[in-house]
Amino acid sequence: MTSGAAYLGVDIGSSGTRVAALDATGKIRAVARRTRPRRPMVIADLERTLDAERIWSEVAACVSEVAARCGEVRAIGVCAMRQTLVVLDDKEAVLFASGSDDLRASLYGAAIDSAHGDALMRQAGRALAAIYWPGKLAWLEAEAPDDTARARALTTLEGWIVRRLTGADSIGSVSAGETGARSIPKAHWLDAVLPDWTHSLLPPVADDAAAGRLTAQRARDLRLPLGLPVAMCVPDTHAAELGSRTVDFADGDCVTAGWSLTTVRPQAAWDAEAPVWRGLRLGGGYLAESNAGDLASGYAWLSQGGDGELTDLASPTDSAAERGIFATTGARVIDAAAAGLGAAGMVSPMPFAEGVPTRELLATAVLEDMAFAVRGNRERLPPPIADGAPVRLTGGFAAAQAAGPILANVLGAPVAAYPGIPVTAIGAAMCGAAAAGDFTLGEAVAQLAPAPQVHEPDPWATRAYDGHYACWVDLRSRLEAFVQETL
Repeated sequence: MTSGAAYLGVDIGSSGTRVAALDATGKIRAVARRTRPRRPMVIADLERTLDAERIWSEVAACVSEVAARCGEVRAIGVCAMRQTLVVLDDKEAVLFASGSDDLRASLYGAAIDSAHGDALMRQAGRALAAIYWPGKLAWLEAEAPDDTARARALTTLEGWIVRRLTGADSIGSVSAGETGARSIPKAHWLDAVLPDWTHSLLPPVADDAAAGRLTAQRARDLRLPLGLPVAMCVPDTHAAELGSRTVDFADGDCVTAGWSLTTVRPQAAWDAEAPVWRGLRLGGGYLAESNAGDLASGYAWLSQGGDGELTDLASPTDSAAERGIFATTGARVIDAAAAGLGAAGMVSPMPFAEGVPTRELLATAVLEDMAFAVRGNRERLPPPIADGAPVRLTGGFAAAQAAGPILANVLGAPVAAYPGIPVTAIGAAMCGAAAAGDFTLGEAVAQLAPAPQVHEPDPWATRAYDGHYACWVDLRSRLEAFVQETL
């Protein structure tokens, strides 16, 4: 390994693909990005198919671009959005590709939850079968029998990318757990909640430290070395949790504020009776998760018509809630065992004397809404294993400079923020470094993790936000009740 060697991290998100090159000291050598349109979720548009070939084109273009700029490449790590299913035929053509916002299996998932929901929570740590493999595969069997007859392999989106790069049909144990179709404590597929035709098509599960090797065709296409190590795939939330660990606070909560809003908390042991979602943690142990749902659909609605990112205008010192302004992006406190779409796009227009809220106040209200949702969802999680560790803030909304200070004040806790740092891609690159054998995952964290901006809470602001948070909880409950009554 030379001093200029790089590890590539591929991050396939809901609105685009990013690839970052990280050298052996943790310095980012190059970044490439491709965007794709993302439609806000609406009740009349629940069928969402992933454009798998477009995503592959994005990955290939970004990998080639970054590799050309950084010299020697030692390995590739791949992560992608969660709750995906890709079905392949015997020629590796994609028959079906379902994304995290594809809810067409809702009725089939509800039937599975009714019959097996308690067992799924105990074994897989995941209910809401509609968004995981059990519901989607049941929908396929009933609604697309021609595709099921031709199906020869099942995988996740990140697994499909690794399969294209290496020819390997395995997925990592963390990704397998995220399908909602695998017992985590017993490490086997839950055949009882899957259609019979799928049992022989389920992918082998590999250790997350395992590596595939770049095939000759892909090496030529991407101009990379033949046999280059490619890490087994991981979900993007787990890559963000890995990429934001540091030696000083490896076990604090990690908030990923992207299209959806997820808070995960490291746990030492599996709790079969926990009321929140759970999964494996990269490097060992488990993660408890409280998911606040769709954050960006409402944000897209609120921010339309303006130049640049609305949240860049937010101020950590001029609270919108203090003026009675509350944005509702759709993020909320979710019961892990119950489905439902969040209402979004409303602003509480209390300060009539001030007229229409400025865009700066609206931007601040969006970040406060995010912070209130994080607070509510953190309260649902089991006790932490690291008291006082900063809350790590990652994802697209972390790019706003005001996001970290606002979250710290709402939570009354220190926040380690990563504005402008591609933490998720860095986590994927760390997996690549481990796959190459150059580091263990622990060594990769110690050597490659980026430095955050740590924000301490202001006691006066925290006291004020306690009252605003109570108002937000009341507002959300009234809004959800209105939506349920209306629908």
